[in-house]
Amino acid sequence: DWGATIFTAINEPDVQASIPRKDYHDALAGLADGVHSVDPELRVVPGGFATCNSHGDATLRGYGPAIADLLGDGRLDGIDLHTYYNDRWYPMTRGREFSVQTCFDRIRQAMGLSRDVKFYSTEFNVARAGAWADEQVVAKLFLSAIWDQLAVVGKDGRTPATVLAFPWNLGDTPEVDGLAYAMAAAGTPWVPEARSLVLKTVLQLAGHMKIVSIDRRLALYTLSGPDADLIVWQNIAGWTDGPGRAVEIELPAWTRSLEVWGWNGLQRRIDAQPGRFFVDGLDADQTYMFRVPRP
Repeated sequence: DWGATIFTAINEPDVQASIPRKDYHDALAGLADGVHSVDPELRVVPGGFATCNSHGDATLRGYGPAIADLLGDGRLDGIDLHTYYNDRWYPMTRGREFSVQTCFDRIRQAMGLSRDVKFYSTEFNVARAGAWADEQVVAKLFLSAIWDQLAVVGKDGRTPATVLAFPWNLGDTPEVDGLAYAMAAAGTPWVPEARSLVLKTVLQLAGHMKIVSIDRRLALYTLSGPDADLIVWQNIAGWTDGPGRAVEIELPAWTRSLEVWGWNGLQRRIDAQPGRFFVDGLDADQTYMFRVPRP
């Protein structure tokens, strides 16, 4: 049963802003009507928007409100945002203001949406440039960016809203795209850059899991899978209300041990017990993943 289930069109219309807003609306309405005539369960999403990230424009240069009715009545399933974190222009190190959740919330408000819509990301990355030019620095931040994208919530502030999140670009080398966004150190054969190794770690740990709870205030996200649970903590000032060297987490009844994972892989294993548990010896301004294997 492999096949297309999500259809998208018109990439970054807000960048050049050359398409009349009504024509843009009608094109997406036509696409949605055509796709849903084949199968009402198929999903249609507008191509990714860029200007909330690049210019702080929650109206997406008018293209957001132009399709508000299509999102409001369900013809369009959600909003696709392209997010490029940058040490000067979109510095996640300065707090939640520079999270994708902030843009998602502001855009929904600008559209006046009462219906919950899904979140999509067909492009995101952390710019390896400026103060973030070091490969290890950008890898550490990339782990935080991944979980920013995956842990987007709906209107109630806790229900997971993310359908998919794709980084840009696994195939590019520095010769093609420069250092900023290239996730390959070499192309023939393909050699992963540090950000690609971080993505591989997240996929290995969480690829078969589902998010079961999101606490945006504490920046704690819990996932569950067949062989383990995973608790993610974004220990970044301005992202969690309790940054520091330790965190208290709730462990499941079958807990016997705990693995501490960071941007650079497995850091340590700890004997643990069910219930409230303190993990200490952590570094500031990093995202951690606590894996609890099932016995």
